[in-house]
Amino acid sequence: MGELFKIFDSIKDPVIALDPQNGIIYCNKATEDLTGYTSEEILSKGASYFNGLNAETDYSEALIQRKDKTCIEVGFSLSVEKISGKAYKIVILRDISDIKATHLELEERLQHAADIAVNAPVGILTCDEDGNILYLNNMVADLLGSPSIEETKSINLFTFPLLVECGFSIRLKESFETNSHVNYELNYESKWGRRIWLNVHNKPFLSKGKKLAMIIIDDLTERKNIENELTSLSYTDTLTGIYNRRYFMRRAEEEIILAKQLNRSFSIIMLDLDHFKTVNDHFGHEVGDVILKTITACIMEKIRKTDTLARWGGEEFIVLLTDISYNQAMIIADKLRKHLMMTDISPVGSVTASFGVAAYGDGDTLEDMIQRVDKMLYCAKSEGRNCVR
Repeated sequence: MGELFKIFDSIKDPVIALDPQNGIIYCNKATEDLTGYTSEEILSKGASYFNGLNAETDYSEALIQRKDKTCIEVGFSLSVEKISGKAYKIVILRDISDIKATHLELEERLQHAADIAVNAPVGILTCDEDGNILYLNNMVADLLGSPSIEETKSINLFTFPLLVECGFSIRLKESFETNSHVNYELNYESKWGRRIWLNVHNKPFLSKGKKLAMIIIDDLTERKNIENELTSLSYTDTLTGIYNRRYFMRRAEEEIILAKQLNRSFSIIMLDLDHFKTVNDHFGHEVGDVILKTITACIMEKIRKTDTLARWGGEEFIVLLTDISYNQAMIIADKLRKHLMMTDISPVGSVTASFGVAAYGDGDTLEDMIQRVDKMLYCAKSEGRNCVR
């Protein structure tokens, strides 16, 4: 044993030796430095000083108090040496206080992160490469319209019908197959009929040799609604609720392209309310607004859903008639003229309008058509109003 103890005296790690009865028979200088006690004091205290040392296991841990009253966490690594037929136990001690503190801090951080994730304002979930959900927070269940986290965990992301239908499943599979980060938007409808816009981030990663994916889901519905409202405002006349000149120009340009490709025609009707300024001056702008709204409703009643009505400006309106020839457009315009003339609008009574008509011809640009229909409208007003030209 003496030779063995000499070896222990030269190493930096604290070492103690236990006899077959688990009594301390040796400790080296490093043990004195660790505990603050001398060898004699440690031997006199016995194994009970190292409260928590389990002489029957290879490794154990304990909190011990040093001589200066400070406490440290110690790990005990135990091995058995047979000497003269007797089993002696050699224990190497390590101060694991810093490691324990680091582990505790890490656990606290992980718990803090978990608490944040659970209540995060975005959906967070992880899944394996078979589409099985391993983790999800409250927001995922809410966004998918599920009554609980437990029920949501039971679905498979690759086979759940609503996720397959909206394209979520195929995008997730592609992300796994290509091992790439995927970011996209989709329109999802829950089984309760709630429809929302989602922004989805898929990020594959490896964990303990297994391929998993982190998925972040953000609700874009409010933003999309605002975008749609702004788009609608940019193309809609705020007073009448129909399209404005900007939208009509875009729609007419599209129709010209289709007319060229499909060798078909279309026509434009432009109308201007007669003596509208006089009506406004006499009855006021509020009555004028009522007239414009009523005229809008009258025209909408008489045109098809495939046609496009827009407010051109002031008291002028314009109608795009798809697959309608010039002669057909003239008939439609006259029917509109008569309908408006027969409509009673309190307190004004009847209101008339003048109409111009133009049809698409080979090589026409939108500017060509607008110039022609505007010229025809001018002719109608010059020739007594309340007519079609």
